[in-house]
Amino acid sequence: MVRDWVTFHTGAPLVVAKDAQFALGTWADLMPVDRFAIGLPDYPDRAATLIVEMPELIPQGARVIGPGIETTAHLNLPEIAAFRANRALFPQGFDTYLTCGGQVAGLPRSTIVEAV
Repeated sequence: MVRDWVTFHTGAPLVVAKDAQFALGTWADLMPVDRFAIGLPDYPDRAATLIVEMPELIPQGARVIGPGIETTAHLNLPEIAAFRANRALFPQGFDTYLTCGGQVAGLPRSTIVEAV
Protein backbone atom coordinates (compact mmCIF):
# COMPACT_ATOMS: atom_id res chain seq x y z
CA MET A 1 0.00 0.00 0.00
CA VAL A 2 2.66 2.53 0.99
CA ARG A 3 4.74 1.71 -2.10
CA ASP A 4 1.75 2.32 -4.35
CA TRP A 5 0.95 5.60 -2.57
CA VAL A 6 4.54 6.89 -2.78
CA THR A 7 4.89 5.88 -6.42
CA PHE A 8 1.58 7.47 -7.39
CA HIS A 9 2.04 10.75 -5.50
CA THR A 10 5.73 11.34 -6.19
CA GLY A 11 6.32 9.61 -9.49
CA ALA A 12 9.36 7.99 -7.87
CA PRO A 13 10.24 4.63 -9.35
CA LEU A 14 10.64 1.60 -7.10
CA VAL A 15 14.18 0.28 -7.46
CA VAL A 16 16.55 -2.05 -5.66
CA ALA A 17 18.43 -0.60 -2.68
CA LYS A 18 21.71 0.03 -4.51
CA ASP A 19 19.90 2.23 -7.06
CA ALA A 20 17.69 4.12 -4.60
CA GLN A 21 18.02 7.87 -4.17
CA PHE A 22 15.64 7.74 -1.20
CA ALA A 23 14.68 4.87 1.07
CA LEU A 24 11.81 4.91 3.58
CA GLY A 25 11.19 2.56 6.48
CA THR A 26 12.12 1.54 9.99
CA TRP A 27 15.78 0.84 10.73
CA ALA A 28 15.06 -2.89 10.62
CA ASP A 29 13.38 -2.48 7.21
CA LEU A 30 16.44 -0.70 5.79
CA MET A 31 19.08 -3.09 7.12
CA PRO A 32 21.72 -3.71 6.02
CA VAL A 33 22.39 -0.06 5.24
CA ASP A 34 25.64 -0.80 3.41
CA ARG A 35 23.55 -1.86 0.40
CA PHE A 36 22.58 1.78 -0.31
CA ALA A 37 24.58 4.08 -2.58
CA ILE A 38 27.25 6.19 -0.89
CA GLY A 39 28.04 8.31 -3.94
CA LEU A 40 31.21 8.32 -5.99
CA PRO A 41 34.53 10.01 -5.18
CA ASP A 42 33.89 12.65 -7.87
CA TYR A 43 30.11 12.74 -7.20
CA PRO A 44 29.40 12.21 -3.49
CA ASP A 45 25.98 13.78 -4.03
CA ARG A 46 24.86 10.58 -5.76
CA ALA A 47 24.35 8.94 -2.37
CA ALA A 48 21.06 7.69 -0.96
CA THR A 49 19.04 9.51 1.67
CA LEU A 50 17.50 7.23 4.28
CA ILE A 51 14.26 8.33 5.94
CA VAL A 52 13.91 6.25 9.09
CA GLU A 53 10.69 6.06 11.08
CA MET A 54 11.55 5.82 14.77
CA PRO A 55 9.31 4.76 17.68
CA GLU A 56 10.49 7.92 19.49
CA LEU A 57 13.03 10.71 19.13
CA ILE A 58 14.48 11.78 22.44
CA PRO A 59 17.52 13.89 23.35
CA GLN A 60 19.49 11.12 25.04
CA GLY A 61 21.87 8.42 23.98
CA ALA A 62 24.64 9.01 21.45
CA ARG A 63 26.41 12.36 21.32
CA VAL A 64 26.23 13.94 17.86
CA ILE A 65 28.44 16.74 16.58
CA GLY A 66 28.35 18.45 13.23
CA PRO A 67 26.45 20.73 10.85
CA GLY A 68 23.40 22.40 12.39
CA ILE A 69 24.47 21.56 15.96
CA GLU A 70 25.87 24.53 17.87
CA THR A 71 28.10 22.47 20.18
CA THR A 72 26.90 18.92 20.82
CA ALA A 73 23.54 17.20 21.11
CA HIS A 74 22.30 13.80 22.20
CA LEU A 75 19.94 11.59 20.22
CA ASN A 76 18.61 8.06 20.56
CA LEU A 77 19.94 6.44 17.41
CA PRO A 78 18.79 3.02 16.23
CA GLU A 79 22.46 1.96 16.06
CA ILE A 80 25.77 3.73 16.63
CA ALA A 81 28.18 1.56 14.64
CA ALA A 82 26.47 2.14 11.27
CA PHE A 83 26.56 5.93 11.69
CA ARG A 84 30.20 5.88 12.75
CA ALA A 85 31.11 3.68 9.77
CA ASN A 86 29.16 6.01 7.49
CA ARG A 87 31.06 9.07 8.84
CA ALA A 88 34.36 7.30 8.07
CA LEU A 89 33.36 7.31 4.38
CA PHE A 90 33.03 11.11 4.25
CA PRO A 91 32.72 12.90 1.82
CA GLN A 92 30.86 9.84 0.58
CA GLY A 93 28.15 8.15 2.64
CA PHE A 94 24.38 8.21 2.99
CA ASP A 95 22.40 11.00 4.65
CA THR A 96 19.68 10.22 7.17
CA TYR A 97 16.49 11.76 8.45
CA LEU A 98 15.03 10.20 11.60
CA THR A 99 11.29 10.82 12.00
CA CYS A 100 8.70 10.22 14.67
CA GLY A 101 5.27 11.69 14.09
CA GLY A 102 5.88 15.42 13.57
CA GLN A 103 9.51 15.30 14.77
CA VAL A 104 12.50 15.17 12.43
CA ALA A 105 16.24 14.94 13.10
CA GLY A 106 18.69 15.20 10.22
CA LEU A 107 22.03 13.42 10.31
CA PRO A 108 24.16 14.26 7.30
CA ARG A 109 27.02 11.91 6.50
CA SER A 110 29.42 14.43 8.07
CA THR A 111 27.88 13.99 11.55
CA ILE A 112 30.29 12.70 14.17
CA VAL A 113 28.62 10.12 16.42
CA GLU A 114 30.08 9.21 19.81
CA ALA A 115 28.84 6.59 22.24
CA VAL A 116 28.28 7.89 25.76
